[in-house]
Amino acid sequence: MSAHSKSKKTGMTKQKFFKITMFTAIIMAGVVLGAVIYAASTLPAWNPDQLSGSSTTILYDDKDESIGGLHAGENRTEIGLDQVPRNLTNAFLATEDQDFYKHHGVNFKGILRAVVRNVQSGDLTSQGASTITQQLARNAFLTADKRWERKVKEIILAFKLESKFSKDEILQMYLNKIYFGAGAYGVQAASTTYFGKDVGELSLEECALLAGLAQSPNNYMPFQHYDKAKARQRLVLNNMVKCGYIDQAEADNAFNTELHFKKTQNANTRNGYYIDAVVEEAIDILSETEGYEADPNSAIYKSGLKIYTGMNSNIQEKAEELFYNSKNFPSESKNNEQIQAGMAIIDDTNGQVKAVMGGRHYEAQRGFNRATDAYRQPGSSIKPISVYAPALEQGFMPFHVLDDSPLSYKMGGSVWKPQNQDGTYRGLITMRTAVQYSINTYAVQLLDEIGIKSGFKFAKSLGLQLIDQKGNNDLALAPLSLGGLTKGATPLQMASAYGAFGNNGIYIKPHFITKIVDANGVTIYQY
Repeated sequence: MSAHSKSKKTGMTKQKFFKITMFTAIIMAGVVLGAVIYAASTLPAWNPDQLSGSSTTILYDDKDESIGGLHAGENRTEIGLDQVPRNLTNAFLATEDQDFYKHHGVNFKGILRAVVRNVQSGDLTSQGASTITQQLARNAFLTADKRWERKVKEIILAFKLESKFSKDEILQMYLNKIYFGAGAYGVQAASTTYFGKDVGELSLEECALLAGLAQSPNNYMPFQHYDKAKARQRLVLNNMVKCGYIDQAEADNAFNTELHFKKTQNANTRNGYYIDAVVEEAIDILSETEGYEADPNSAIYKSGLKIYTGMNSNIQEKAEELFYNSKNFPSESKNNEQIQAGMAIIDDTNGQVKAVMGGRHYEAQRGFNRATDAYRQPGSSIKPISVYAPALEQGFMPFHVLDDSPLSYKMGGSVWKPQNQDGTYRGLITMRTAVQYSINTYAVQLLDEIGIKSGFKFAKSLGLQLIDQKGNNDLALAPLSLGGLTKGATPLQMASAYGAFGNNGIYIKPHFITKIVDANGVTIYQY
């Protein structure tokens, strides 16, 4: 074969190869274009509200320490980027997207590297190479499947996000959106869930651990997989060193620093009754607050409020220890049901409720609270409220003498004969003695002297819900002197009524909430 023939054949071969290559490229481009068109046509509706979501409302005690959160569906508290410590943002950037501030939503070099690794591993879904913007798009708008359609949609949505928001806005939304395991969404909820502190108080080692959870929170959750979580923390710290955010000595020191996680406690055994009472009071407050009156319940669980309360955590903890210890209660009652109790502790100088127990066990969220909902007969405990205090106010002295002897009163068509509990009588006794031994006959006679209306009015002024209507009437000797009230009284009402005695005779209506602040830091309620 001549040289000319060989050259001609080689040229034809090259031309044929070029045509095949071009044809293949066109086909592939068409497939890609078709995939993009298909993905674009099936994109979910653009809803900016999905970029944020509802926020968890946080409750605080009288020392501004968190005592619990209220949320609907997701435990989340949204915060501004300026509230996130630099170490935490750097940890995420170093681990999740080192070129975040350089690309426009998609890192094509990263995608190419991921494709090569996927081909080499034989797993076409093992390397995602998603930027922070893509992750935000996926978390806000897409499902978690790993099909190619989702990746294309992710890229399209990432470009849209970058066209509508600044880098800092995208990073802020990402940090508020991402899931950290243990029911925590966003860096603030994660910080309180794992470390019991505000995100701004996180140390370098804590920041590195949280940043390491983002990729696979269930696999790296420190409560169950501590060794894996520590290995992931080391990776994050090393990445931060490579990016120049910290030096090796800082990384080593952070890795070797012991982590102190928040002690987990069953929600049914901590602050439950108090939080329930706070919710009920918050609903009453917000129903009269502009902008919240239409749906106060949703506002409490979705608006990311900060509700400050009067709770003293130490007192509440002691109360719970007391109630949850079965040794402090009789083993059985007359009807074989568990004996129950309710308790309320208030600060009589300001009306703040310091602790509440609505039963021996926390049974259900916003269930029956015996401290605030259980109306029971106060019995002889009503005497100082409706008899002795108003008597002293009228000028009667502690040495005022009455005859403790059998009595009888005509009550309609019948005769009422009040008796003492022990069935005995002491003759002439002073008010002081009557109080000391809870003498019924003395209380009845003294109320009769000061006037039933006076006792009724005085007791109502101390917060008791007395009734004066036909058929059900507390405006009488028996209920006001011996405590057989029509409706009864709750432990909280009795505690606050007695509180007036320790506050120079001044009654302050009990309250759980001292202040409510909205998600923007604006105080919308102040007691």
